[in-house]
Amino acid sequence: MKIMGIKLPGPFATIYSCDHQADEVAAHTHGYPHSCTVISGSVLATCDGKEKTLTVGQSVIFPAGLVHSIKPLSVGTTFINATAEVLPSEEPQFTEL
Repeated sequence: MKIMGIKLPGPFATIYSCDHQADEVAAHTHGYPHSCTVISGSVLATCDGKEKTLTVGQSVIFPAGLVHSIKPLSVGTTFINATAEVLPSEEPQFTEL
């Protein structure tokens, strides 16, 4: 899976592009909420034990502190995660001009 981090005016966004059938964002949690929006293909979004299949144009919000994961359902799937904040340890992946 290729990951490209960018900083937009305001929120942070990370673009994910699925290159292999086994690609996924494994179960994890954050101290901040973030969205996930599907650009192409589809994903299985899991949060706090609930699952939802998202297709092109659909989004979900993962609340702060809840365990969540994102599994692309086909090679070529692209999705964007966006948030208004990141941890200091995550900041180096974003470029600011």
